[in-house]
Amino acid sequence: MKKMRKIFLAVMLAAVMVVSAGCSKGKDQNEQGLELYQAEDYQGAVAKFQEAVAGDNRSPEYYTNLGMAYIGLKDYESAQKNFDYAVSVDENYKYAYRGKGIAYLEAGDYEAAIGAFNTALAHTDAKVTTVEYDVLKYRAEAEVLSGKYEDALETYTILLEVEKEKSDDYYLRGCVYARMGDSDKAKADFDAAIKLKPGNYQLYWNIYDALVQNGMPDEGRNYLNAALVIQDDAPSAHKYRGMIQFLLGEYSSAVAELNQIKDSADVDTLLYLGMAYEAQGDSDSAYAVYTTALSLEGANARVYNQLGLYRIRQNDYAGAIDYFQKGIALEDPVVSKDLKFNEAAAYEKMGDFATALAKFEAYVSEFGSEEAVDREIQFLKSR
Repeated sequence: MKKMRKIFLAVMLAAVMVVSAGCSKGKDQNEQGLELYQAEDYQGAVAKFQEAVAGDNRSPEYYTNLGMAYIGLKDYESAQKNFDYAVSVDENYKYAYRGKGIAYLEAGDYEAAIGAFNTALAHTDAKVTTVEYDVLKYRAEAEVLSGKYEDALETYTILLEVEKEKSDDYYLRGCVYARMGDSDKAKADFDAAIKLKPGNYQLYWNIYDALVQNGMPDEGRNYLNAALVIQDDAPSAHKYRGMIQFLLGEYSSAVAELNQIKDSADVDTLLYLGMAYEAQGDSDSAYAVYTTALSLEGANARVYNQLGLYRIRQNDYAGAIDYFQKGIALEDPVVSKDLKFNEAAAYEKMGDFATALAKFEAYVSEFGSEEAVDREIQFLKSR
């Protein structure tokens, strides 16, 4: 989702650039800021947009662009201030309200995000253009994250009424139905998404993940089996088939499939190849593959996590902790939670119950209470 979000932001900033192209003061700095933003150099973009604002402090576009760059830096307070400046210049400027919604969404204030997106939509001419479609998409995401599933269904239905050939919207609405426990409607939407993208392995993978996360593993496996029927000999096809075979427990097939592209493999491919080797009991090959994965990109939190798990299975708890801590130091938001849980578990397995307890309590402070973690904490307190 994050990658898609960046693409949408770049597109919308480009639209802002078109609006402001007729302005002379700050125009060059604004365009330079847009280029830096699209290159994900958010600090550089902030500097250029600040220069643009200095050249024309009555431009809502420049303030909005500056706010978007601050979002890239995760400085949501500064982002909101600049969106407010934009609104003070032009209270009808929908891009600023859109930006406010995105900042709230990224900061986890979903109710405020929904309100801002609704305000952005209120400042449109009731037609669903590219901008309105984008805002509705964000609103649906905020509605899902806030648990307003009925509202999210309504929003995705509006999107599909506007653009019936959007596979992603069928998939996302299917995910909402899955969260609500309606497997029939979820599968109907997932099937509609697949019909529009019949050879897309990633889509099958995402559907499987959505169904498993919502307590429908058997239905999820059906989609994995359907993906294996796709006829494709591209390297990416071997990658997905191998990963799918691993999930289905077909470890020898997964090893054979993934080894076909081992020499040109990415980190994901090598991680699944290593796990397939481990499942077959071939620890030496697994470790060799994991270390190869680490050499591809240097420090990689996912690889450190897998190496740590490998060390735990080898009863090398000190080695596992070392890998987990190396991964934690990278502050990868996707893997950080797993790394911190696994680090605490490794301390427990090593018999260092005091450190394990402190780590699990820190985990709860950061990520919230979970039944399994609460049980571990109670057990450790009794030691």
